[in-house]
Amino acid sequence: MKTHVKSYSLLAAVLLGLAAGKAQAQLISIDCGAVSTNAGAKLKFINGTNYDAGTGYVAPLTYQRISNRFGTNNVYSMTNFLFQAVSVKTNASAASLGSYLVCRITSVTGPAGGVLSFWEQGSGWSTYDFPVNDYYAANKSQFILGNCENGAGRPDGDPFGAIRGRKFVVNKPGDYTVTFRLFDVSQNHPTQPKTPIHIASDPLTIKFSTKIDLVITQFGNTNGVATLVYKQGFLTNMVVEASTNIFGAWTPVAGPFTNAPLLTTNRFTNDPSLPAIYYRLRAVTP
Repeated sequence: MKTHVKSYSLLAAVLLGLAAGKAQAQLISIDCGAVSTNAGAKLKFINGTNYDAGTGYVAPLTYQRISNRFGTNNVYSMTNFLFQAVSVKTNASAASLGSYLVCRITSVTGPAGGVLSFWEQGSGWSTYDFPVNDYYAANKSQFILGNCENGAGRPDGDPFGAIRGRKFVVNKPGDYTVTFRLFDVSQNHPTQPKTPIHIASDPLTIKFSTKIDLVITQFGNTNGVATLVYKQGFLTNMVVEASTNIFGAWTPVAGPFTNAPLLTTNRFTNDPSLPAIYYRLRAVTP
């Protein structure tokens, strides 16, 4: 069976005329809404089937150093998942006005002694910790999706919310499966006072792995030549793609590579008339 890293890539941007570029993990949006806006309708992960563990999708956790007031730790983590409640203004699959969506982690499996941690944006320590094969109380396992500052949760409020920079961290290498569910914690049901409008979603189980060690170690731009150095771990089907529009079409410019050296270096000459060009890595594991 092939395991597909369907949407994961590392992204690097060359702002032409500058000496250095930027490298970051590409954002992956997991859109959260409902089957319908009717009271009693079930919430749903709109594009969740793209990331379900049963499809072969794997979310990579890369080796990183995290510093806080307690010191510096080496962990495996990722920040490129964005669980967002979609807006009724832009998405027909949005939850009802007045709903207030949260996402709960209901189960975690993984190596013995493993702990998955959830970190809020900009936090110096974990918000919740989930030891594998344990029980997690609802009030210690849910993160808010709706933006209450913009009205989410009010009787007429849009459920929209998109909080970036949240982080998933594990303390031990290995494979983890994490199950998520959506809940409406509003009390705005039109006919049943102090009751949520929507019922909970079906579960979504995502596989996380530390084995896909894909890291950009160097990225620079000198005299119109971009240098991209990266570590591809055990991945042996790497492709480098380029685009002048991060949301547009991507064109392969190197690869696929059939071996996995410790570090791979690619250099690309850029058209000086372009204001910017983006590079990304894509990989499929055997």
